This record gives sequence, C-alpha cells and structure tokens, in this order.
Amino acid sequence: MASGQWDAQLPRWDSAFCPGVLGLEEPFQGIVLKHLDRAARAVIPELPATCKTKNAFIIFSENGSAMFDAIDKGVPTLGDGYDSSHVSKQDFEPPDRRIVAQLRQDRPVRWYRSTSLQYSNGAWGDASAQSAKFDNKGTLLRTTFSIVIVDQNLAAGASWGQLADYVAFVVLATPALGENFNQNSIMSLYDEGRFQSKAPSLMTPLDDAVLRALYAADPAQDAHAEQTQIAASVSNDVMHKARATH
Repeated sequence: MASGQWDAQLPRWDSAFCPGVLGLEEPFQGIVLKHLDRAARAVIPELPATCKTKNAFIIFSENGSAMFDAIDKGVPTLGDGYDSSHVSKQDFEPPDRRIVAQLRQDRPVRWYRSTSLQYSNGAWGDASAQSAKFDNKGTLLRTTFSIVIVDQNLAAGASWGQLADYVAFVVLATPALGENFNQNSIMSLYDEGRFQSKAPSLMTPLDDAVLRALYAADPAQDAHAEQTQIAASVSNDVMHKARATH
C-alpha cells in the first residue's frame, strides 16, 4: 500500500515532522490535526509536544487544481531540497513533469512529498543514490516535506473522521497517487477518483499495520530486504488480529 520502487527504500518522517492545516476554520482544522497527530505519535518516536517549522502542509481548497497551479507557479520545486542542505544538484530542480501532470489532474485529494537520504552518521546525501543495486547500508530515506491538497467539492461525501484519517495515512505513508486500494483500507475512500460510500469509516487494522511496519522497518538493509520485511510484518500483524477476534 505504501508503494514505491522495488529498488528504493520507502521514505518515512522523523521527529522533525511538523504538520499544518490551511484553508479550514475550527473546529474542522482541529479535527484533521488531532487525527494526524494521533496516527503520527503511534509510529514516530520522540515527537515533541509542539513544533515550529511546518513541513507537512494540508491545504483545503474549493478548487484543488487551481490551488496546485498556484503552488507550482510560486514554488516549482514543490519543496524538494527543503531539509537536505542543498547537497545535490537534484535539490535545485523541479519534480519530473510527468509527476506534475498527475498532480494537475482533477481529483478529491492529491499529494507530493520530498525526500532526502540520511546516513547513519547523520549526514545528508543524494536520495537518487539509494538503491538495492548499490547495497547501501545504514541509510534512511527521510520524508522532509509534503503537500496535500484536498478539493472540498470533489471530496464531498466523506465524514470529517474519514477524511482526517485518509489525510493522516497519506501524509505518513504517501502511497502512489492515482492508485486504487484494498477495500479494507481507509485509502479506498476515493477509489476511482470519487467518494466511495462503502469505504471504512476510520483507519482500519490493515492501515495501522502498514504504518507500524513502515516505521519499524530496519533501515540498515537494502531496499529489497526492507520491503520484504514490511510486507511480512503487515501479514503477520493482520493474521494475529484476525485470530484474536475468532
């Protein structure tokens, strides 16, 4: 579900994670932040009680495509290089235009994340170097910046709890944009690009298992081994819970 290239690590946030919600009044802004904070604290160790430097922006707009166009025009890098000290040429380049084309398409929720490679000694490196082919050890692909745009018109139909949990999973796992998802996941809420009335009402045990496995995976292994570990952990977790309920 937290899909990625088979030869690349799956990114995750660290304790610098600091979300902000724009375009919503209270109490709805608080609902989204509460759900996101609860999900993040379950998987990210040592999150501070408060944070100052926002790096995960959830933006609510009546026209998601127009909002993205405005962001793309003002910040064409979409946050790339935000937290890696401009250590590689890639940090100064905008995202692949094929990705941008996907982000321009009308959809209830769209998202983009920036990543940087962090070595075991704390130094930052070029994220493109992380590959199972190079057998890198002791590295962690960090999510360092993300933008999530919710089109309030296209996203209509979901409860605030559903939408908040959907956004929380997107921010923490960043699955591939435009995919359809397992019906036992909150991510099926907008399968086929529209609200699905039979989707779960909140994050499910499957969603919890995916997030736990993603954030608990040992980074000191190549990408193939990491993703195999995550898949096995999710399977074991779900099977254990299934046995416990019977």
